[in-house]
Amino acid sequence: MLSPADWRGLRLVWAVLAVSFGLTQAFAPAGGAFFGACVMWAMIKRPGLIPALILGGVPLVDNVMPVGVKMSVVEVGLLLTGVGAVSSLIKRVGPMLLSVGLYLGVCVVSIGLTYRGAEAISSWVQMVVYLVVAVGVFGRYVREPRQLVLACVALVGTALMLSGLLILIGRGGYVFQINKNSIGGTTGAATIVAAAVWMHRRELGRPGRFALVMVALGVGLFFTLSRGAWFSTFVGVILLAVMYRQWAVVFYGVVLGLVVAAVAYQFLPESQQVYVMSALDTESHSHGTRSENIGKAMHYFWEKPLFGSGLGLRKQYDATNVVVFALAETGMIGLGAFLLIHLQAGLVLMGVRSRAGRDSLVFMAAALAAALLFGRLAHGLVDHYWSRGAISSVWCLLGAAIGLASRAKAVAARPEAQEEAE
Repeated sequence: MLSPADWRGLRLVWAVLAVSFGLTQAFAPAGGAFFGACVMWAMIKRPGLIPALILGGVPLVDNVMPVGVKMSVVEVGLLLTGVGAVSSLIKRVGPMLLSVGLYLGVCVVSIGLTYRGAEAISSWVQMVVYLVVAVGVFGRYVREPRQLVLACVALVGTALMLSGLLILIGRGGYVFQINKNSIGGTTGAATIVAAAVWMHRRELGRPGRFALVMVALGVGLFFTLSRGAWFSTFVGVILLAVMYRQWAVVFYGVVLGLVVAAVAYQFLPESQQVYVMSALDTESHSHGTRSENIGKAMHYFWEKPLFGSGLGLRKQYDATNVVVFALAETGMIGLGAFLLIHLQAGLVLMGVRSRAGRDSLVFMAAALAAALLFGRLAHGLVDHYWSRGAISSVWCLLGAAIGLASRAKAVAARPEAQEEAE
């Protein structure tokens, strides 16, 4: 799928990400500045590497901003490339412009009615980065299917590195400054990406070694102890299998997942085994804290049911249920707009999928974006939805799917293409 030149480009991407990661451990803003400089260089010299640079950096979730809105290297890269693509961002978001504009507008009204300070502004800016900039940038810069594969492999490679470090030194805790939930979310997203590439190659009759990559990522995912990431990955992979109609994969995937989990569980310290099983205990501290925060969110919702009690609550409480906290922050109108975004995005992706052949990378892009989109929504029902890292991959790959489909449609509409078809 990739040429020797593509692999040389990937090695360059991983070198940039390794240096950026190292710098963030010493002085976070230096890592952000270095990555930003590399993105600007790529915009001038190697624009084809921009999707791989950004998607490959998704697992590096450290905040690199010295003041103001917290951002990872990926969000810095998106903003820089977004400035270069500002004239076309709205066009790229086009299929979802109504729902995204409505939701962001409701959030502004919510901020105006109940201002929660810098946390409200930070929340709104981060959503613009995900819902508008990420979609627009990838819609512009993923110009051919090969770039999509490059970006996917870049993400998988970075996730393999971090999950390996987690197994060696973390075991369910921090890897340097990245906590288990962040690594879990990004490793889960990478596992879904690897599953999509593997299913695509399987559809072509060339499954290759991506099954081994999925197993390796699955082991790393288990050791994150992020139960929300386990759930979202399961939902995403099942959705992929259904869209590819690879029914045997569903059965064998569930069996393999249970076997990997059972074996890996034996290597956990006793305290972490207790933590894993606490998910089934309604009397556990984790369950009690979540119930308490949901109760607080519902209290804020009933105070102002239409437009909510102000954007930014997600940063003041443990927002482990995106539906409940959307109600609390932006009321029934905000929740409706938020769900409308997912409905509209899902319909767009299903339309792309229905028009593309199952052996097409455009089909893979649409199926992958849908799996990540609804897998992340499932994650948001049991854990944090709006968090740096995995959520970036959702909207970036949604933009890539829309962009690739748009270009494929434009090529098919050209007179010379029609003559060749005849």
